[in-house]
Amino acid sequence: FARGTMVYQDFMGTQDLAHDLDTLRRAIGADKLSVWGVSYGTEVGATYATVYPERVDKVILDGNVAISNEIYEAAHLWALSYEQVWNGLAAACNNDFFVAGGIDAPTLPADDFCAATPYPTDKMSKLLETDETLLLMAYTLLGKFFDGYGIMWNGVSPGSAIMMACVESLHKNGDFDGEGCCDYQPEKKCCNGKIQIPANSNTTFQEMEDGNPTVALVRSVDMAGRLSTADIARLWADLRDKHPIGFLRANNIISIVSAPNLPRPVPSYGSGLDKLKPLIIGDFHDPATTYTASQDMRDKFPNGALMSWQGYHHGLFDDGDFGLSDYTSYTFQSEGYGAKDCYDRMLNYLEDGTLPPNGYTCPINGPAAGSLSLKVAKQVPTCPPANAPSP
Repeated sequence: FARGTMVYQDFMGTQDLAHDLDTLRRAIGADKLSVWGVSYGTEVGATYATVYPERVDKVILDGNVAISNEIYEAAHLWALSYEQVWNGLAAACNNDFFVAGGIDAPTLPADDFCAATPYPTDKMSKLLETDETLLLMAYTLLGKFFDGYGIMWNGVSPGSAIMMACVESLHKNGDFDGEGCCDYQPEKKCCNGKIQIPANSNTTFQEMEDGNPTVALVRSVDMAGRLSTADIARLWADLRDKHPIGFLRANNIISIVSAPNLPRPVPSYGSGLDKLKPLIIGDFHDPATTYTASQDMRDKFPNGALMSWQGYHHGLFDDGDFGLSDYTSYTFQSEGYGAKDCYDRMLNYLEDGTLPPNGYTCPINGPAAGSLSLKVAKQVPTCPPANAPSP
């Protein structure tokens, strides 16, 4: 990696990918490209539309990542994504309890309420301020139910009801043995025993840091600025102080600020061409990015339209049914009419270029009406043994 020799990271920036896309356009003989970018793809789509605006037909930017090429600001924006998801769930957890009368409504079964109500944020905050074991358990819980196969790709139900049961179990007893708390497997829709925590925090944090190395490499090209070890320590302490629930979401900042390549930041998004009218889609509760990132993207492309979904997911669902065939299903609680409404309007844009009204919002089905209740968590079946015969 000595300077003066080729560093392969120098050719991994988003601008390089935008140029590659235009090479593809020429190779297939197309006058224009339509780009549908989700997550990091929103950076690619926005960069392509900025560098080659005259060669763009339609652009969809869904699950927009935080717009910042400045190290400190980007780190805080990434940390905020966990915070906004937690705050939404905590408010929903309290909602049914207080609407029903709170402590003055003792006749309602306890299972009808979210397990961590009232004041789940106070309970989580106490866990994060206690000894290292409970701290590790709390972050293990957030990582499991927010990232990967949690809310990010499978939505809010029933995982969030189970997570709140685990928060209550940790708060009361310091373990994951409480009612409704289990190692939920979204792909199987069942509980696989008790949640296991790593042997030590260093292993957990290193796995989180290495979770998406390709994106970290790309951003090391896109983002200006490198930090010394002391600067990194100060930034990390500041993140943990200001975003105690979300700071680990910003863990890949460490790889970026210590990368060996010289940065080549992408240009500021946007174009003065009036004909460039992208559809920008934002989720109110996205574990991977903040809702304000979608609002900022709309500001960069003022002739486009921002369409929002009130739900919990990274980008729109696209499974076709949205749970409408079974109103009692987890899918309906996580997606339902609102997700389908946004999806249909997105398809209309792809077909004929019709944008929804700027600021259009698609409603969420849950978490509401008991979708975070302890009853929901306790009803999740146990996974069959690995060697069990198929039914």
